[in-house]
Amino acid sequence: GNLEQEIKNLASSLEDCQAELAESHAKLQRYSEDCDWYQSELTKCREELAKVTAEKEQNSATSIELAQALDEIRKLSHELELERCMRRGIADPDDRGMLAADVAADDTLLRQLDTLKSLHADDWRRAQEEMQDQGPRLAVPRPPPAAG
Repeated sequence: GNLEQEIKNLASSLEDCQAELAESHAKLQRYSEDCDWYQSELTKCREELAKVTAEKEQNSATSIELAQALDEIRKLSHELELERCMRRGIADPDDRGMLAADVAADDTLLRQLDTLKSLHADDWRRAQEEMQDQGPRLAVPRPPPAAG
């Protein structure tokens, strides 16, 4: 009778172990699925990061070009101002009519330069805003509902 009881206890203990093993196996399976999900989200994030990085580099290049263009406009404005000052220094009465025409032409040029300046300023502002807007696109994904 004692040996039979021992065998029954061992059999019961074995069933408990098998149940625990099955439960652990199911948990492991769920963890494995979660890992696969996180792996795919990580891959998506990496691709998005690569895209955003490329866009930022493009925007930086555009910003540099815009800065160079604005610098060129400033130089031209300055040269124009110098030339205008030199022309205004002309005191000969015969040259006054020519001077008036030159000043009018200069004013037209300056207006065109101002238009260019504001266009470049708008482009510059837009490029800066686009760079700011890239940030939130890299939101961390929410995990799947807890397996259970």
